[in-house]
Amino acid sequence: MNKNTKFITGLKALGAIMIVISHLKMQFSGFTDLTWKFFTFSAYFIVLFVCISAFTIALSIERRKEFNLFSYMKRRWFRLAPSYYFILGIGLLMKTAVEGWHYFWNTIPNIPYLLLFLNLDPINVHSQASILGVEWMLPILFWFYLAIPLLVFSVRKLFPLYLILFAGSIYLHFNPTLFTTYTGFGGFGWSMQFYVVMYTYTIFIYFLYTTDFSTLWGKNIFLKVINGIGIGLCFLFMLYYMNTTSEKIYMIGLMLLTGYLLWIKQMVMRYIRKFSKILSACIDNIDSMVLGIVLVKYMINLYFIKDPHIVLTIWFVALLIAGTHRPFLMRILFENRWMQWLGVISFGMYLLHPLAIIVAEKTIPMQYPLLRVTFIFPLTIATAFLLYKVIENPVKKFSK
Repeated sequence: MNKNTKFITGLKALGAIMIVISHLKMQFSGFTDLTWKFFTFSAYFIVLFVCISAFTIALSIERRKEFNLFSYMKRRWFRLAPSYYFILGIGLLMKTAVEGWHYFWNTIPNIPYLLLFLNLDPINVHSQASILGVEWMLPILFWFYLAIPLLVFSVRKLFPLYLILFAGSIYLHFNPTLFTTYTGFGGFGWSMQFYVVMYTYTIFIYFLYTTDFSTLWGKNIFLKVINGIGIGLCFLFMLYYMNTTSEKIYMIGLMLLTGYLLWIKQMVMRYIRKFSKILSACIDNIDSMVLGIVLVKYMINLYFIKDPHIVLTIWFVALLIAGTHRPFLMRILFENRWMQWLGVISFGMYLLHPLAIIVAEKTIPMQYPLLRVTFIFPLTIATAFLLYKVIENPVKKFSK
């Protein structure tokens, strides 16, 4: 695996930009079919952050010679909490100024849940009274930080158990019986169990990609066969739950492309480079182009897709694997200076853009939606940069 993961920083920028775009939908009216799909579809890029979190933390854990759970969670807490707490305070003051003291007193009972990352039903049944409107994602990231080391250990040491966990996560995703649905700000329909399969799938593919296939599970042929059958059954189980033929086609196609990226591409590139650099450059980029085409086609067919979370998880993980090969197209799109810079401040962009929207709505009349948008993006980026300079970066240096 290529150790250069700069492209992941660029992908964080892409995710942040798309999330901001998704929340600009209320600034416009009179959508065409395609523009409505684009604004709606961009909200699902939150899945990209989940896949990046699982992939990069698994990589970080395995690069360390020793693992200490306390030190690990301390670093994770410092990554989220200081910036999050600061922006919660700013958001509470801003919304109190806009909506009055009744908002302040109604929100105060929720503050302990927000600070302890417990703002999820059924723990906090008033979690819909959020401050920023996007903080529902923070407890999901924080508490899954605890799960990632366990998943990495089990996929390496207890693979049959991991397959059971993977199958269970698929079942939980399609049968929401153990967790209460979290409706979120404005009725945004997500629930905790959606994320279990995203994490288990990402770490599973990470394991396959970072393990030499010829030495996988040792020399025991029987164990190889049993585990191979288990993998196949898990994916058939996932395919069984796909609601429509379109989803099944997308899933099968993305699985085949993932298999190519995992095991075939390196062999193909090694052989072709001996004969033609031009041909090898074309083949090196073709999987990235195919992924882009699939995503656009999927967005256009959004009306017909019943469960985008699974398909998009598979797509984003395939994109992560494609990026590790560092094809020219991925380097141009995600390793350029601007995307790297935006990726560094992407967490601040995610947290601050709702406040930028409030400022725009209070200062610019609704008759000028384009003016609002051109105000929201620069304000979000500028304040995110200040947050990074004043809080994120100093805290990052302190926590090391």
